[in-house]
Amino acid sequence: NKPRFSIHQFIAKEAIPVAVIMLLIGVTYASILTYLQAFALERHLVTAASYFFICYAIASLITRPIAGRLMDDKNENIIVYPAFIMLFLSFVCLISSYQSWLILLAGACLGLGYGNLSSAMQSIAIK
Repeated sequence: NKPRFSIHQFIAKEAIPVAVIMLLIGVTYASILTYLQAFALERHLVTAASYFFICYAIASLITRPIAGRLMDDKNENIIVYPAFIMLFLSFVCLISSYQSWLILLAGACLGLGYGNLSSAMQSIAIK
């Protein structure tokens, strides 16, 4: 007797809400990846846009170890809620950017937001 194939063998129904949230967050991140260059070209901020992902990487690199320790000591909520706020702020900074420093700030906010949300949500999904 072979066990019957079931989708439940591969997908944990408890992780579906977290997966849907990460899908929506991933789409927002992908939209930035897709349209940043055209957006910066239109606003004459191409040089600043080239440093956007450097700011993203630095912010993410610095805060992920701290976020991991906080999640271990407290819980994921201490990271998730502020990270959502930072993700929202990254969009606010980006859409209102007519100066280079706002694009760089948007990159840093994205690193604080998406950079920490991705690891926190993965941690929540496996619990």
